[in-house]
Amino acid sequence: MNDHSVPGSITNGVNSHTLSPAKIIREKRPVMFRKICRSTFALVLAMLLLFTARPAGACGPFSLDAVFTFTAHPEFPLEKFASGEIGIVQPSFARSYLFVSYRYLSGNGFNQPEQKALVSLWNDRLNNSWPDFDEEFPKPWLSAREKIAGLTPAPKIAPYRRREKPNSTKAI
Repeated sequence: MNDHSVPGSITNGVNSHTLSPAKIIREKRPVMFRKICRSTFALVLAMLLLFTARPAGACGPFSLDAVFTFTAHPEFPLEKFASGEIGIVQPSFARSYLFVSYRYLSGNGFNQPEQKALVSLWNDRLNNSWPDFDEEFPKPWLSAREKIAGLTPAPKIAPYRRREKPNSTKAI
């Protein structure tokens, strides 16, 4: 018989009677327990970081963009445009600016009160200071319309309408 098959013999310097499988498991249990605890803790920590983290808003760099021309209105101050210094008229300007430029180019300018009214209108539009829809706005038009004979009843005036997207409205 060789030395490896004899019970109680020494194998690689370790007594085989003292290292039963149960004893090996008991001796390695604290090491395995620590490894399991570490991996469980790492998994729980990763889950906490992944599922409780809020998305961060992107930041910077915030830089100013060079604007050489405006597309919807002329350069500021608008008083210069209203007084006849129209500069280069863009076809993308709003109709009120195109109307003013047409009047000046055709030789018919605006007097001082008209210029102030134009600037006031443009400032109201640019500052979005118009009130929301009011039920009183269409009443004068509706009363004048009722006086005309032969017209069908006036349609209901509503500032909002259905669009292609469901549950979406747009002011008319």
